[in-house]
Amino acid sequence: MASYDVIRAELDDGLDRKDLRRLKDRFLAVNAERMLRTRHALGVRRESVLDVIPIFLAANHPMLPGFVSRDVPHGLASYQPDDNALRAAQQIARSFKYQPDRMRDPDLYSLFLMGSTGTLGQTSSSDLDIWVCHRSGLDPAALVLLEQKCERISAWCNSIGVEAHFFLMSPTRFSHGETGNLSTENCGSAQHFLLLDEFYRTAVLLAGRYPIWWLVPPARDSEHSEHAAILRDKRFIPKDETIDLGGISLIPPGEFVGAGLWQIYKGIDSPYKSVLKILLTEVYASEYPTGQILSARFKELVYGNELDADVLDPYVLVYQKLERYLAERSEWERLELVRRCLYLKAGVRLSRKQNERHWKVSLMRDLVESWNWEIPQLRVLDDHRKWKAARVHQERREVVNNLNYSYRFLTRFAREQQSEITINAAEMTVLGRKLYAAFERKAGKVEMINPGLAPDLSEDYLTFHESNRGWRIFCDPPSRVDAEQPEPIKQALTLVDAITWAHLNGLLDAGTQLTVRGLRGAVGKYALERFLDVIRRQLACPFLLPPQSAFVHPAEPLRNLYFINFNIPESPEAVDLTRVSNRTDALTYSAYRENLTHTIDQIAVNTWHEVYCTHFAGGTAIRDCLIHRLRALHARKKKRLPETEFHCLSTGHGASIARRLQQLFEDVTDCYFGGTLPLSTRYLIEVENGFFSLQFHDEEPVGVHLENEQALLRYLGNDQPTYSPIVVDRHALQKSHLREIFSTGRTESIQVFLQMLDGLQAEVHLFDERGSLYRYRAPCTSLTGALLPLDRFLRSVRYRLSADTLHSNLCEEILYYELRAGQVSGEWSLRTLAVPPDSENAEHHAVQVIVEAGEGGRPSYSVFCNHQEFSSLEYGDQLFQIVASHILSQRSSGERYPCYITDLDLGNLPVNDQQASHQTIHYLRYKHHLERLLQEALDTC
Repeated sequence: MASYDVIRAELDDGLDRKDLRRLKDRFLAVNAERMLRTRHALGVRRESVLDVIPIFLAANHPMLPGFVSRDVPHGLASYQPDDNALRAAQQIARSFKYQPDRMRDPDLYSLFLMGSTGTLGQTSSSDLDIWVCHRSGLDPAALVLLEQKCERISAWCNSIGVEAHFFLMSPTRFSHGETGNLSTENCGSAQHFLLLDEFYRTAVLLAGRYPIWWLVPPARDSEHSEHAAILRDKRFIPKDETIDLGGISLIPPGEFVGAGLWQIYKGIDSPYKSVLKILLTEVYASEYPTGQILSARFKELVYGNELDADVLDPYVLVYQKLERYLAERSEWERLELVRRCLYLKAGVRLSRKQNERHWKVSLMRDLVESWNWEIPQLRVLDDHRKWKAARVHQERREVVNNLNYSYRFLTRFAREQQSEITINAAEMTVLGRKLYAAFERKAGKVEMINPGLAPDLSEDYLTFHESNRGWRIFCDPPSRVDAEQPEPIKQALTLVDAITWAHLNGLLDAGTQLTVRGLRGAVGKYALERFLDVIRRQLACPFLLPPQSAFVHPAEPLRNLYFINFNIPESPEAVDLTRVSNRTDALTYSAYRENLTHTIDQIAVNTWHEVYCTHFAGGTAIRDCLIHRLRALHARKKKRLPETEFHCLSTGHGASIARRLQQLFEDVTDCYFGGTLPLSTRYLIEVENGFFSLQFHDEEPVGVHLENEQALLRYLGNDQPTYSPIVVDRHALQKSHLREIFSTGRTESIQVFLQMLDGLQAEVHLFDERGSLYRYRAPCTSLTGALLPLDRFLRSVRYRLSADTLHSNLCEEILYYELRAGQVSGEWSLRTLAVPPDSENAEHHAVQVIVEAGEGGRPSYSVFCNHQEFSSLEYGDQLFQIVASHILSQRSSGERYPCYITDLDLGNLPVNDQQASHQTIHYLRYKHHLERLLQEALDTC
């Protein structure tokens, strides 16, 4: 090239308006060629959209697409539509005439196409990213109207087959680093200078003012503002001819991390383009701070009079820079991936007959020949739309690994530079969550293997084969699997997991011939068809990512599908059992009290559209599944409960089993999240011959298996740190007196239930103020005989606990009930008991015991009998014999009938780790322990 063609336009040498015009003409020539390539990519029927979009925004005509109101900002600087544009607009609105308002300054400065338009990367399906640069003085209301107009223009473009996205830009605010909020198409605060670098090397001026950056020499980019000011202030260029979006002096290191995260995020939908962009960011970081960015290289070439659009193509410039970087590092596998990304992004098919005179074919042909690619390799890539799961899975691994490699490099680079990440915390969180949802592997999570790599993974045949270690999926008919024993495409723990994975990844569609081979025989056709119907209805394929707003909050349960006994052979014996029992509850079915729920498979979808498959089996399947559900709901503090469906696909009792489980899960969920009961509530469920109880401990749901009713009663007697009511499942403890007792639970009270057994003793059930159950039998000839000594003792305990400032759930009342059995129905009833007057007589002895912690953890006792003290410090192990002798001496009859402790002080005895203070049940245990010791002493005196 001749030296006079190189324009430096240095300030030191004085500016030449002639050189400035030549520079402007060169950039406009490059711009015109890219516009021409953009039109060719759109095609004859759609290219007119480039003519009319400027008119839609410059004018505000009610007959043109996008009209919102008369108040919408409009007018486009330096714009006069040509005849083609006017004809295109008049085909839409015949009465339209372009009449610019010369009495007011235009609100819009420039329209730019930005990204892949007019480049090797643009295809017929590429969208148009359009920057609408407006004056900075527009008020928020006007910007809202302008956004609405752009949305309507987008909708019109979409109606004619063009996907267009508009981005409002204030040059002044953008040059100060304001890029708008994060969205699907907007990188938000993730990058500014990197975005500006991409803009300057890819932007095509659609209409309006051109960038003043064109006229700032490459060597003066670090002095962009000063140089641009001189050009304007000294009138080397008209003041209203250019737009200034700022310069790029040095990209801050912290921006590389945000840009890398953004590109991984974009890689979910556009993996090949993202590999190129994040790797370019890696190269920039590796060359920091002395490397040359590509926008500077692009401008340098134009200043050197290089106007060949192929040489200046942004994708070619990116590739050349990446090739040099990877070749120097001998990273040939990564370089091959970059080449595949570029080839597939270009959208040509060189293994087939092409128009060799087309610029893209010619350019791509030259590149491919320099790579020494052979026809077979080209055929594989040209058939990428026919790739199936195996090839897509392999490609996805390479893409994701490279995205992650670049991101780790950038993170390490930012840490070494001790620079702050420029992306703001909120947007960092949103991007991180979306990446987590798309790429993070977790137990039970269904992996999506096709992030935009192939349009159709459906298979003609799928064979699911069960082994001792789970299920294997083959993309072959059973005969070929048997004969050739190919490698499975996927292995899964359960059949539900396997089918769900195949469905969501598009391998299994309505035309797939499906064969399922289980170890126990073939899965029933009816159950399989119903299962497929459910997941196709509830998990539509393709399973799209949720809206951006979903990632502002942590993931929450959205939908739960439960499949009971799927792939479990039906038991014909279960039907016959109905003849010997009327027990129809699916958890205690028939006289054999059989649990008909053997397995539960849960498919859970959350608000981030992650899908999880979880399998529960064995006698604890229901308990484990309930705990899993409660943990998920409580962890996210869910206010709106997820949609829930239960399906039991067997032909026998399937419907009733599903209804029973759905009812149970709804009842349990309402118990803990209905807003009326505390998390400390114990929910009792009867299964087979035993029970299990649910309860939250330290914010974590816990399930306890109880073998029988005796174990249940012992469990209910455990200490409770706070009040814990008991809720009995609607089918549990039918016709048991315990159900009647448990149903009367009241907070801040002690409830006592008495039942005479045989005229010589009464059975007592007592719930203390925290809901702990204490049961014992009291020798007596009437309920009054059992009630009076207990009432004396409880009132003294109530007095002591009221003085304990640490004691919660203070007992405000003591309630007594008589428990009565029905004579015919077998049902139980309660009658309130009043405490009769406590007659004082000579035979009544007030016995008070004070217990203190002694040496070595042994308790020390002080016993007061009618105010006379007996202490273990004085009498040691003989204390209770001495006390018994004293009591007998006070009885006129000398009989050895029971002696009751009327008052007890536990003093400084320690409480367990979960409790800050004693509760009534502690006093009752100590009372009966001491009364046994005292009775043994009475019997031996």
